[in-house]
Formats: sequence, structure tokens, C-alpha cells
Amino acid sequence: MKRIRVLATFFGVWILVVRLGFLRILTWPLGLIRVSWRDYFATKMMRSWGRDISRMVGAQINVVGQRPSEPCFFVCNHLSYYDIILLAGELGGLFVAKSEVRQWPLLGPVSRLMGSIYIQRESAKDIVRVNQQIDQAIKEGKTIILFPEATSTRGDRLQPINAPLLKVASEHQLPVYCGTIYYEAFDGYPPASDSICWHLDSPSLIAHIWALLQMPGFKAELRISKTPIREPNRKELARKITEEMALLFRPVC
Repeated sequence: MKRIRVLATFFGVWILVVRLGFLRILTWPLGLIRVSWRDYFATKMMRSWGRDISRMVGAQINVVGQRPSEPCFFVCNHLSYYDIILLAGELGGLFVAKSEVRQWPLLGPVSRLMGSIYIQRESAKDIVRVNQQIDQAIKEGKTIILFPEATSTRGDRLQPINAPLLKVASEHQLPVYCGTIYYEAFDGYPPASDSICWHLDSPSLIAHIWALLQMPGFKAELRISKTPIREPNRKELARKITEEMALLFRPVC
């Protein structure tokens, strides 16, 4: 019975991915009239998709703080592939993701539909290209969502953040909001650090997703900073972000 439920959920998720793609095709012509109209509906569709997926997997989400009401940089710790779904549903915006995400099942097609900016993290030269794309997205009034730790973790501590992708935010003194994510498994299930967080010691992506879908749900908390950070010096901006995220951070058990 549990296997049937997992397969039904998996199929349902794919249906939502296809629906998102179909809706993006329908709204694409709006960009020929006014780009802002297309982007407005794209954000609405992304948030709807993220929330529908969260309901389907039984995620109980609690948001602490106010969601940014202005285009901004939003930086957050990184624990799992589900982070993308959570932030898509709660914030919308344009993700900066490692190039491997493009090939992931489920989230790969969705990330392309979202217009994500991909970076080859092993290539220092690629940072220039990515910063140019971020700069263009900011000029179009889009919110940039960035995981500055550059890798997902077990959630026991914050990792040092990478400053190069903060170049556009510092140069234009854009508002930078900080966020942290926390997960908790229901009683009787494996700890969130293994069952929800996906890290170097985790099984393959498909195996991890399959195990996650066998759970009746889990708790997710997103904490958002009260005020944005504006700082013209990139390294100083990184330091202030580190301090703010440390105040928001709640370790995963």
C-alpha cells in the first residue's frame, strides 16, 4: 500500500511539472508585449507549483519573519533539494544553481522552466558570466536566490560562504535578505539530517527521494531576516551575511 502511495505521489509531482511547463508556454507571448507581465505570471506559477508540491509530500511549513516585498538578493543555507521547492513556493525568484542541477530528475526540468542561472563551480572563469546574468536579471527587477555555502549539508552547522557571486549585490548596494532553513522529521522516522537533508553521505538522489516520499510528511521552517543588508564592499557584505545567518540558524538534529 505504501509503495502505491509513493508511486501516486511521484506521478502527481510529474503532472505538476508538466502543468508548469504548459503554463509557461501559454504565458510566453506576454513577454513580447511587456516582459514584466510575463515575469509576474511566471513568479505566480512558480509559487503555486512549490506550494502544491509541498502539500503533496506533506510538508508542514512555518515561515518566521516577513517575506521580502521588493526585488532583492536572498541568501540561504542549503540542506536539501527540497530547499528549492520550499523557496520557490514561499518567495519565487531566480535561482543560481550548480550546473549539475540541470540534469536532476524532476527538479532539472523545473529549474530550466524557472530560468535558473547555472554555474560551473569548478570553473573560476564562469563566475564572470554568471555575474553578468545576475546583473541583467536584477535590471529586469527579479529577485535572486542564492545558496552561498555552495553545497548542501546535514544542517548541524553553517559552512563558510562564497563571496564572488555577491559582486553585483555589493556594487549596486542591493538589499540582501538572509534566510535559514530547518527541517524536522515526525516522531518514529529517521532524523531529518538523514531523511530530509541530502549531503555527501546520503544515498543517490532517486533513492533519497523514494525514501522521503515514504514518510507521511515532515516539518520545515524558513527564518527570514528583519532588515536587508546593503554593503558596497563584497568581503564586508559576506561577513555581515555570515553574522546574520548565524543569528537565524537552528541546527538540524
